[in-house]
Amino acid sequence: MKRRLSVLVGDAVRFVGVGATNAVLTTALYQVLLFWLHYTPAFVIAWFSGLVFVSIAYPKIVFRTGPAGPYRILANAGYYALSFFLSLWVLDRLSRVMSARLAVFAMLALVTPLNFLVSRYIFRTGRQASEEEAMISEPPA
Repeated sequence: MKRRLSVLVGDAVRFVGVGATNAVLTTALYQVLLFWLHYTPAFVIAWFSGLVFVSIAYPKIVFRTGPAGPYRILANAGYYALSFFLSLWVLDRLSRVMSARLAVFAMLALVTPLNFLVSRYIFRTGRQASEEEAMISEPPA
């Protein structure tokens, strides 16, 4: 139980670090793009840049599962596609009542906890499942 909690806390700390890096980079890109673009295409471009970043960083740095296999890459991309539409919907609603420059921060505060839980499930559960499948398919020694 103590080890599981330690792993969970470690994952969460690394997720926050990688997420903060991703947020800084994509938010900076979003803010710069707002000089030329409406907030929707600016967000789309910044968000896809972030997806590429987390697809590399989550398995390697956050969850330490090594390179992601096709299942995890597709599951993560699928979830982030759903998260994208949720984030865009939240950003749209918030941008109606506050500056688009500030709304992006409120949106991040709302969707980040959900992103951690789902990403952890994808990378940690996928890892366990693939290890179990390998053990089942190996002939006994």
